[in-house]
Amino acid sequence: MRRKTLVLLGALGALSPILLQPVALSLAVVIVLIPSSVILIVVIALLNQEVNSRLINLITAIPSQRRQKALTKRN
Repeated sequence: MRRKTLVLLGALGALSPILLQPVALSLAVVIVLIPSSVILIVVIALLNQEVNSRLINLITAIPSQRRQKALTKRN
């Protein structure tokens, strides 16, 4: 179970290092130190929540940047 989780974290970290690198490292440390499935589930839920909030921030930042560029071009 621990190996599968670490492999999954490695794959996620490889896919999106900007979003997951610090969180994946801290999650890997938690998995190694405390091999309890309950804590693992809680940490994965927190990881999903943080990644979702970062993705939402990125998605909402892109249109506002485009609007700002359009406004500066008009002026």
